[in-house]
Formats: sequence, C-alpha cells, structure tokens
Amino acid sequence: MILAILASLVLWPLYIAVALVLQLVGLVILVPLCLTRAWVHRDSRVYAADGTPRSLYPMALPYNVAAWRGGWLTWLWGNEEDGVYGPLWWQHRTGTYLSPSGGWRHKLRVAWSAYRWSALRNPANNMRFIPWINPAIVPAHIQHIPVWTWPATSPSYGSSLGWFCWQGVYSGLCLFPVIRGQQFRLWIGWKLKPEDRRGVPDTDMRKPRCGFAMQFKRI
Repeated sequence: MILAILASLVLWPLYIAVALVLQLVGLVILVPLCLTRAWVHRDSRVYAADGTPRSLYPMALPYNVAAWRGGWLTWLWGNEEDGVYGPLWWQHRTGTYLSPSGGWRHKLRVAWSAYRWSALRNPANNMRFIPWINPAIVPAHIQHIPVWTWPATSPSYGSSLGWFCWQGVYSGLCLFPVIRGQQFRLWIGWKLKPEDRRGVPDTDMRKPRCGFAMQFKRI
C-alpha cells in the first residue's frame, strides 16, 4: 500500500499534466475537424458490437464508430467506444441527427455537438487505451482499503464510504460524500474497483484497459 500511495503522488500529477496538454491541443485541432465533418466510419479497434473487447473475441460482430480522418495523427482525440460525434443518446440530447441534406445552421449545430463531445466532454479519450500508461486489470493483483470521508457530526456533510484501490503502481481514490443531502462521487486516479478482485465482466468498458478519472459529480 505504501508503494501505491507514493506512486500516486508521482503518477497522478504526471498523468494529469500530459492529459491536460493533449486536451489543450484538442481544443485547437478539433475545430477544423468538426467544422468539416472530417470523420469516417469504420469498425472500432477496441470493442465488438456487444461491448466485449475485440482482442478477446476477434470473430465477434464488429462495432461501427466514427473516427477522425488522419489515422494515428488524430487517433488520440477520437473515441473507440462511442465515436467522435457521440452515441444516439447524445444526438437526441443535442438534436443533431446527422443528415447530409441539412442546411448550414444544422451543420454548424452538428459541428458544435461533435466538438462538445470530443473536445470538452471526452477530451483525448483514446489515451485510455495506451499500454503501460493504463493497465489491463489483473484480478489477482487488485488490493484496496476502505476510506471513510467526512464525519456524520458535520452540519453539511454526512458520513460516506469510499476506497483507495491499487494494482501495483496504478491506484485510484473514490469517495462518495453527501453534501447538503446530495450524493456525490469524487474519483481521481485509475478507475479500479474493489470488486475487480472477483473478475471484470467482458462487457465492462474497462476490460481492454483501465482508464484514468478526474471526476466530481452528483450521482
């Protein structure tokens, strides 16, 4: 555990710094890519249609996604899970169903929706699939300790349970604070879970590689 804690003090800031640089680059290069709809449809290199990893089931039904043109030069800012302009629920939410016959206003709305998805909501998303930077989960190597957050006597916070979970030098901290009656999740580090020790389902999107989280959200 001590090694994992010490490693997190070095690896977390390093990962965040690299990710931030890539995200800032993405803010620039994705502008022309979105405006020109510079994407092509191809089979995901990571997932099959049922959400299982292609590396485990190469004969599974392929999963079609939208990918940026440019190959490896733009791959980091793509999304092998949901495509560069987002899944159907995102298109419903933004009202940007793709149509080749749409007018310029519709095309701008589609471009803005794709930019929000790839540059703002899921920046440099494919970084999570890079070997060594992100681990493949090995159940036998998963360890964790429970972490209690703020005490129940606090006027604004309730007591809640979280965990510090690690696999070798890769670690993540996940807490579930209650703030003014609302449940939140604070997650930083690799998205490892205590239950991963029992195995990771093939349809778990972390199965190919476990990505890194910097998240604080209401749940």
